[in-house]
Amino acid sequence: LLTISRLNGGNTVSRNAVRLVAMSSAPKLGHARPAPSSMRDIWHDRALLRIVAILCLQWLAFSALFFGLSLEGAHEPRAVVLMCLLQIPAVGLSGVALEALGRVLTLVAVLWVSAAACIAMPFVNATGQGGLHGALLTIGAVATSSAFSVGYVFTTELLPTFIRPLGLTLCSQCSRLGGLLSPLLLLLPCNKCVGSRFLNAIPFLFWGVLGFVAGATALLLPETRSEPTLDSLGDLHALMHRHFSRSNI
Repeated sequence: LLTISRLNGGNTVSRNAVRLVAMSSAPKLGHARPAPSSMRDIWHDRALLRIVAILCLQWLAFSALFFGLSLEGAHEPRAVVLMCLLQIPAVGLSGVALEALGRVLTLVAVLWVSAAACIAMPFVNATGQGGLHGALLTIGAVATSSAFSVGYVFTTELLPTFIRPLGLTLCSQCSRLGGLLSPLLLLLPCNKCVGSRFLNAIPFLFWGVLGFVAGATALLLPETRSEPTLDSLGDLHALMHRHFSRSNI
């Protein structure tokens, strides 16, 4: 302020005046920052609790399906190469689908495609069709990778600003739990055990059911396409009211 005043040829501004302006522009004590978010904020609001629970389930499914299918296909070089090559195009197509179909329908579609591939896997294994097995692995893994991309966008748009860091942390922890479960499930198959065919099918059936359930829960979430950023619980409640009241018409 002192320099600007001299350059403009105005009256000299005293240093005390500069100090007063700086103090007045500083945040006052007790109003500097909003209270940090906590689990209590999620637990006390039923709508927010439902959304966070659904998102955590979906993130668990993302990792469980992706790492499970990727590990299952690790011994098939063609499937691994195709999975790697199709990752980037899949993300690009997901971005197009997000704007064309919306967040909810896109997430449902990619999760159900991956789940269908998982459920079909035991039947293909029983027929010994190796080529079809690799194709299903690739389709399932690429669809789940797309679900990851859609999930990131949808989660950040659904969670209000004040709770977003904590919500993303919870989703990330559930995702790691899903990634931990997948290798353990792959230890179940035993070709020399009684009922080996059933044991070999358990991982794929589990992933398939998990994918279908996670996709179905997306239908319980409000659509966020073309919606403004949510800053508070009031914004979230208004979004849910607009979405579900429109759905009931």
